[in-house]
Amino acid sequence: MSLVTSKEIVTKAQSEQYAIGAFNAINMETAQAIVTAGIQENSPLIVQVTQTTLKYTDPEELAALLHVLVERAPIPIALHLDHGRTFETVMRFLKLGFTSVMIDGSLQPDGKTPRTFEENVEITRKVVEAAHALGVTVEGEIGTLGQIGEARTTLTDPDQAADFVEKTGVDMLAVAIGTTHGLYKGEPFIDVDLVKAIREKVDVPLVMHGGTGTPDAIIKEAIKAGIAK
Repeated sequence: MSLVTSKEIVTKAQSEQYAIGAFNAINMETAQAIVTAGIQENSPLIVQVTQTTLKYTDPEELAALLHVLVERAPIPIALHLDHGRTFETVMRFLKLGFTSVMIDGSLQPDGKTPRTFEENVEITRKVVEAAHALGVTVEGEIGTLGQIGEARTTLTDPDQAADFVEKTGVDMLAVAIGTTHGLYKGEPFIDVDLVKAIREKVDVPLVMHGGTGTPDAIIKEAIKAGIAK
């Protein structure tokens, strides 16, 4: 159908109370599988490349493949940078023709050290200015992912989330509600009520990361509460 921005398909999902699936492609085979599944389900989707992929995959080659797959697909697809941690990384993917980028300003480039709220606002606003000049969607993050009870987990504060969106101008907001990347240690506890509280304060579409080990029932509850990606 066409290459679209995440904002186009996620905003529609938010208004109609469903969510767009976003899946990470790490090579040709995973990219083909993701797009094929989207076509089979006749569903819009977001194909993501995470910053860590740069360690073992040539982004130019992967981006070229993704563009070919999107051109041939009869469904709307957005190409998205997942968890970009530096302005330079985001600019690299903008040059590769990605229609959506995430600047994860919640952590320093090492992926471990937290940034202050002010630092997060500063780098996110810088990315928004550059990406919006090209018509590209920007996703920001407030809070840090991880299971509730883990030392570095900071759940999203609804008031701070509203302040962050206003100061940065992001199009989508990733929120920390107890989900974690990868598999969970023990039974996951996802704070769906927190999603509802954030939704009341924030107008832009909300994003839930960490879908891999999250039970389907919880994902459905989170979507009803306001998650759109």
